[in-house]
Amino acid sequence: MLGTNVHGQGKTLEAKEDLEISMQLYVPERDAATTLQFGQSTEVHTKSALSGVLFCLGDIDRALEVGADALLSADMLRHPHSTAIPLTYVGGWVFGLCGASANLMYEARRLLALSEQHRLTAFSGHGNGLLGWAMIQQGQLEKGTAHIERGIQILESIEFRLALSGFLGLLADARRQRGDLQAAEVACVRAADLMAASSFLWFEPELRRIEALILKETKGSSAAEEALRRAVACAQRLAFPVLERRCLISLKQLLGTNHHDLELEARLKKLSHLDDLAQKVSSVMQIPADLLKA
Repeated sequence: MLGTNVHGQGKTLEAKEDLEISMQLYVPERDAATTLQFGQSTEVHTKSALSGVLFCLGDIDRALEVGADALLSADMLRHPHSTAIPLTYVGGWVFGLCGASANLMYEARRLLALSEQHRLTAFSGHGNGLLGWAMIQQGQLEKGTAHIERGIQILESIEFRLALSGFLGLLADARRQRGDLQAAEVACVRAADLMAASSFLWFEPELRRIEALILKETKGSSAAEEALRRAVACAQRLAFPVLERRCLISLKQLLGTNHHDLELEARLKKLSHLDDLAQKVSSVMQIPADLLKA
């Protein structure tokens, strides 16, 4: 729990240390009984959180290995609340930021079905939000936005704040893509205000990137460029290479093909090992194609 908490504060190196200690201390024969005592599996929760931490730090192969193991462990455990955790952390945020929209869609639908079956209201909110994100990634803007809005509505109805700022950020980006710029700005401001309260400070570079894309439409390219460079600096300060790369790609797209920023190009080249994240997710998960399309 300490590792999860400090990750939410953006202190990811500390979180990695705490979560790895948790893994070392876990003894299945002794600690499995705490699943019923605390309502979730310590092993599954730790693996899920560690996957997200490793992802932020750029250790993608290990992040996906640990995340896949968390999903498998949860499926074997057959404990609904424990299963919902990796579906959210790994199948949701990690797969979503990898751009693995098919896998994100698959795990979000699993999360929604699980939530409805066992009346896990908070996870129904997360499931709707993540399903909407998958739809947005696949170009289903109207349906996707509606699902994200529904997810936020569910979370707010029970005053559940964890990850709320993340979903507000996704909503802001969805509204931007639909051309509803005023509503996008409102969602983005709320997301920034709630980052600390919703334990999502690690998400700051991505939220700054979304804010910059909105600024491009409302205040022009110069304001957007300045904001994107701040987003890049934020990701570098936190040492989150995946989120930095997302900011750099948006900056490159903004500047256009006629503008040659040698420092930007050099940095993107250094981060080129992060170019194929969606394919890495597919390779690790190996979900049959017919299930991904269902």
